[in-house]
Amino acid sequence: MRLEYPLSTNRLVISEHSKLDLPIMHLLLSDEVSMYYLQDIRTKTIEETEKNLMTAIEESFIENRKKFFFKICDKNNEYIGEIGYTVRFECNEGKNVDFGYFIRKEFWNKGYTFEAANACVKYGFENLGIYKIQTGCIVNNIASEKIMIKLGMKKESYKKKHVLHDGVLKDRVEYALFREEYYQRFSSNNRFNRIIPLSRFLLRNNRAKPCGHGITG
Repeated sequence: MRLEYPLSTNRLVISEHSKLDLPIMHLLLSDEVSMYYLQDIRTKTIEETEKNLMTAIEESFIENRKKFFFKICDKNNEYIGEIGYTVRFECNEGKNVDFGYFIRKEFWNKGYTFEAANACVKYGFENLGIYKIQTGCIVNNIASEKIMIKLGMKKESYKKKHVLHDGVLKDRVEYALFREEYYQRFSSNNRFNRIIPLSRFLLRNNRAKPCGHGITG
């Protein structure tokens, strides 16, 4: 089940991957600073990154999709980072998913991660049948935890010495948001949540260009 159209916010476009994304995606996944808190998925070779990219692409064509891995670009088609969900299980209430996000260090502290996460939360609850979104981070990753709180998520657990990071056991916090809580907290007029149909997106941007090409750094 692929996105029918890119998710477009005020500043961002969230869309499916293509094979053309490999070089710029590798710059992010192999970057020690950007991936400092996600060392378990940081790659060392472009072959490792290609494997991750192909998983994202192949999953997008599966009808009963379990992994929704999207790229984040700005309105000039510059690649910013990654965001998505992994389905843990499905029941009568809907899908229970893990949520993750990470972006290039050049775009930190600009509000991009929250803007993308907010749009994906909306899309997941309204279009994918998700009833619960959960995520977490090492307690030292204060910026990531702030995003969870800003999304309206509630802390579900604090796990002491739960993650081995830099050779040291560190604490982890976990947050979650239920569909009913989302509808209570956020209105459909949220300015970060506007999803623009593809036809309008193309008209406004004249033509679609491959995300991430012509980028330096």
